[in-house]
Amino acid sequence: MGHSLYNNALTNGGQFMYRLIAFFLLLSACRTTDSELKANRPDICANASLLERITAVVAPNQLSSSSSRCLQEQFQANLDLERRTTKDKNPLDRFDAREVAKNSSSVEPYALTKGNIVDRKVYVRGPEIFSKMRALISSAQEEVLIQTFVWESVSDSAQKVLEGLKDLEKRREADCPTCSPVVVRILANHGPTALDFISRAIGIDRPNDSGADARAGVLALKLNPQFVDVKVLTYTHQALGLTHAKSMVIDGQIAMITGANIQRFNDKDVNWNDRGYVVGGEIAKTVRMDLINNFIRADQGTERDGRADLAEKIGTPYERKFLTVYSVEKNMTQAYKSENGIPIIFTSRNGEGLPTTSNNNTQNRAFQTLFQNARASIDIQTPNFNDDAVVRGLGTAIKRQVKVELLLSKLFNCRGENQVGQGGQNAKAVNRLLREADLSAPKGPHHDFRWFSKLEGAAVKVVLDNPKGKLPEDRLNNSHAKFMVVDDEVVAVGAANMDTQSWNQSREINILIFDPEIAKAWKSQVFDESFQMAIPLTSEELVDSAIVCP
Repeated sequence: MGHSLYNNALTNGGQFMYRLIAFFLLLSACRTTDSELKANRPDICANASLLERITAVVAPNQLSSSSSRCLQEQFQANLDLERRTTKDKNPLDRFDAREVAKNSSSVEPYALTKGNIVDRKVYVRGPEIFSKMRALISSAQEEVLIQTFVWESVSDSAQKVLEGLKDLEKRREADCPTCSPVVVRILANHGPTALDFISRAIGIDRPNDSGADARAGVLALKLNPQFVDVKVLTYTHQALGLTHAKSMVIDGQIAMITGANIQRFNDKDVNWNDRGYVVGGEIAKTVRMDLINNFIRADQGTERDGRADLAEKIGTPYERKFLTVYSVEKNMTQAYKSENGIPIIFTSRNGEGLPTTSNNNTQNRAFQTLFQNARASIDIQTPNFNDDAVVRGLGTAIKRQVKVELLLSKLFNCRGENQVGQGGQNAKAVNRLLREADLSAPKGPHHDFRWFSKLEGAAVKVVLDNPKGKLPEDRLNNSHAKFMVVDDEVVAVGAANMDTQSWNQSREINILIFDPEIAKAWKSQVFDESFQMAIPLTSEELVDSAIVCP
């Protein structure tokens, strides 16, 4: 019996030792595997698409945690490289996913959509943009949501919007007098801020309260609340943190993104160069959520967007179930769909009242990712150009031999841009970019910088904005368009300029469309023709003594 117990103990002891050895072998294998994973991490992300790279910094929860972490580390490594090699300003730029979410509109679950339809046609200049807006408003079945920076009821643009509301009332009364009224919410900026006091001090008039102007224009229509339930909200902000976003969504199904304000500059006689883009499908739900978030910020103050109870209070519930579902193609001029879906990323940044240099918002991080990963070309049109991160990003791209084409508006708002903390006028920023990219002239094998121009008679003439002009008639034909296309594959449009105000202060929205067909169609309508007509910058006009803002 004792012999049997001894054998059992030996057997059990042997099993214990076997298990102990197996445990250490497994632990060693796990360590080796973890080490190999860390060593091979760059390879894991090496083949990631540009869409995945932007998703990692904009909506990381839509990727696996390991992929997001790896791509975020690569993104930060590129920022660090820029910082070590920059000749321009040298701030510490640290990516923080929590800060990105906090400083952006609360749309992360819907930031990336694929079930989308896009209108190939770009709506060009105010008369066309706002005629399309009127048509979309009048076609609404249940809801119209609009946001703008400036509203001027005396403008043709505002009249088009108001005519759309009147058309909507008449159609509703004729087609469905017993139906619930169409909900209409309009948001415009309010301006008794530090930025406005500065503007007045240097002689630039800015609207005091676009919300009040819009409210007066709507009240003058005397719309029947039985058919149209309309409310105008005013976005009141601190100091520099204005809302610069311009968008509209109809019935949660079709949306327009534009850089054009509802103001006199977009009337036919002034005719600023601006653009409007129509998209539909899932992206319209995202634009709608952003609009509701901005309504909440206007009605309740910051840091409260995303709350369902506040959205209900305004009459625009997040989860509204629309009874009327229709084919959005019927409201597009040249509808385009893809069998594999059209990926669209929505980006934004919330307004910051006090000066900041943080890039932790979805807009800036998405744009920086585009700069970092461009392979062949970056084409940008913007009225204002001066943000530090833009200068560093484009300078680094040019040094990688990426072709960068810039189309700028020469003196656009130069007096305001030259104020302390606002980045400086375009010519100054171009000089910074040339220095950053080790360039000696504004044109070369991998760069081409031009001033937006207009055709007068048989000659091409530079559009020189009149910084002293207080009336729209003094500032004819300026370019206010914001557009970027990368590698002829990804196109970004929206409200944001490439300047300090749009990158660090204003509330902005943009969409990024990942489809070569749309990139090609929109580039041909927005960028190519204007760039061919534009006048190249010269080294002589970039000499410090030649840079003036009248």
